[in-house]
Amino acid sequence: MSLQLLLGTAAIAFYDLEFDNAPCRLVVVANDHSPIPTAVIFAARHHGIGTVYRQHAPVAPEFLPLPVDLALLYDAVSCDIYRQAAHNHPALEYPKNKMVVLSPYRESGRPIDPGAPIKTVGISLPLSWDAAALAKLVNQMKKVAGVEGIVLRRHPASHQSVDGLLDPPRIIAGTPGQSAEAFASAIDLAVIPNSGIGMELLHFGVPTLYRDGLDTLGYDAYGFLAAGVLPDWTHRDLSELDRFGDFFDAQWRQRFARFDATQTSTPEAMRWDAKQAIEVLMAPPA
Repeated sequence: MSLQLLLGTAAIAFYDLEFDNAPCRLVVVANDHSPIPTAVIFAARHHGIGTVYRQHAPVAPEFLPLPVDLALLYDAVSCDIYRQAAHNHPALEYPKNKMVVLSPYRESGRPIDPGAPIKTVGISLPLSWDAAALAKLVNQMKKVAGVEGIVLRRHPASHQSVDGLLDPPRIIAGTPGQSAEAFASAIDLAVIPNSGIGMELLHFGVPTLYRDGLDTLGYDAYGFLAAGVLPDWTHRDLSELDRFGDFFDAQWRQRFARFDATQTSTPEAMRWDAKQAIEVLMAPPA
């Protein structure tokens, strides 16, 4: 914590001078909790510079209000969480920011096909995973009839090794730095821990199941199970993988629309709304 405070203090001093010497009209950050982006925001506000936050990952109810003028958020759920955070912390003197939904997806979501065969299963790994729990899951998956391949996709920032679990060509490691879209195109079904990649995989039409115990974040850390957008396969028999269609029905699509804005709006319309909001923020004072 001391190191984080030192970084933040140094960054505030640096950017305060930087904005004095090279003023600008707008600052955009993609992480509102790390010391340096936070320092950029506060220094910009001190100089009367417009501030924009671009969401980069799922948010949880524990998050603090956004100290920015404009927040470009993924979906309705994220907007609700930040509004509630502002309600819970009225003493924090943050500006009443404008929130605009801007989905990270370039295209509208793809439907999940409940009748598609499951030949390749992808397991998306967290930044740090429980090796014993992962080995148990892989060994169970190897015994599921019809599953011909298992792809282990590591978190881009993870340094843990999966070499001991690999058994090419049936069990392979995903390409380093593989995007969620590329991962989705290589598998028929995904099993994930607490991770925002679940929402991305669902957007790309991949049925995705939750498995507790693979990480240390606790049960349903992002509330995806409570919201009814991910099925819990922690204790369910993996031989029932082909029963996922019972979950991803019409009611599920309505619930998922709150997590994937492309279900009810087009990416083009959302980009236009964001463009308009930024132009208003950058407009010179009357």
